[in-house]
Amino acid sequence: MNNLSSPKLVGGIGFWIVALSSTLSQIGSGLTQVAVFSKLSEMNANSYAFAIAVFVSLVPALFASRLAEHCITKFSLAQCLVAVQFFCAFGMLLPFWGANKNAIELFYLAEFIGSINLGFMFPILHVYTNRCFSSDKMHIATKLDTLLFSSNIILGMGLGAIFYGHLGAKNYILADIGTFIISGLLFWFAGRADKAHFSNNPIKKIEEKTIYLGTYSWFQSLNPKQKSAFLLQIFICAGTVPTSALLASFGGKIPSVKIGADFVVQTSVLLLFAKATGQMLAPLLLSKSSLEKLSRSSLTAIFTCLGFNAFYFFAIVSTGPLLKLGCIVIAHLFSNVLYATSVYAVQTNFQGNEVGEAFGRQYRWFLLLSLPIPFISGAFIETFSPIFLPLVVFSFFLLISYIDRIRVSKLQGQQS
Repeated sequence: MNNLSSPKLVGGIGFWIVALSSTLSQIGSGLTQVAVFSKLSEMNANSYAFAIAVFVSLVPALFASRLAEHCITKFSLAQCLVAVQFFCAFGMLLPFWGANKNAIELFYLAEFIGSINLGFMFPILHVYTNRCFSSDKMHIATKLDTLLFSSNIILGMGLGAIFYGHLGAKNYILADIGTFIISGLLFWFAGRADKAHFSNNPIKKIEEKTIYLGTYSWFQSLNPKQKSAFLLQIFICAGTVPTSALLASFGGKIPSVKIGADFVVQTSVLLLFAKATGQMLAPLLLSKSSLEKLSRSSLTAIFTCLGFNAFYFFAIVSTGPLLKLGCIVIAHLFSNVLYATSVYAVQTNFQGNEVGEAFGRQYRWFLLLSLPIPFISGAFIETFSPIFLPLVVFSFFLLISYIDRIRVSKLQGQQS
């Protein structure tokens, strides 16, 4: 009874309990994010207030992921997950109390807590996934990871945007508290049911003086395959984050959709749905052999980023709203092919005890690089036309592709 893993259920029952609890937790965080930004809009907050909200929704995750890496060397995975859920549930009581008082600082606290939750869970869940799936089943784990992440976006932020006018910020924060508590109980049950995969297994660490010092020495200690796997997330950041800033600019060109007499699906929800649809379709198109081929090719990141920016360009120049939405779906299909390849590459090229550190560092550097990019993209759009942004990024990756071809040709010449 200690291990409920079943050969008929991929990953075991414990894995699916964890998947359900992490989904609930992230849906709750999505609801809070909608509540915070909607409340700031109702309060006619200035752009500076929104910038701070974005900042506090990202930065705490940098430190939370590093804390998680340390905690899983001291405690079991289940203990860490249960603790963070109940910590976040307790922390959300103050934003819940102040939801009707229009105190901006309390809404920032809600975003801060959600960021801690996401950042803390990220490396732990990947360690657990690596323990649940053998190397020949890792392609299944990669698909499930990508599908669950994308469905959480639709269920959390999508449903949040639809029902906000009927429920309001206070009820959303209350729902978030409820999802934290339920998730904590489910994580506890999963830990009891699947002790083999949740057991404490200390991870080999490199001594670091700060959150970032030591990354270079750690990276240099990796073999070439591990370095390539680690850098795929950096390509995602460089190739997709700048152009993704254009998503908001489509708002005035795609009308909202009325469903029945009471519900109106806003443009923001349609754009979010198009983005998440592309993200969900990507893993369904990838087989084990295709993931293996993509993870071994140096051109995977280049061509997926080229495809992403090409279809964002088509979305800008196309006239019909359906065509624009279709281009956004395909663009994010390209980005999540790269994301799925990145997850698969890390899971298969790092040993089980190294996975948490690899994903944690990857996650932190992705966030760190992502912070200034939207501001740079916004300044570029204001100075030039939005149509030039995907063309600039496209040209950059075309140049990288040309340089890579030259490098490969030289290596082949030396070998011959």
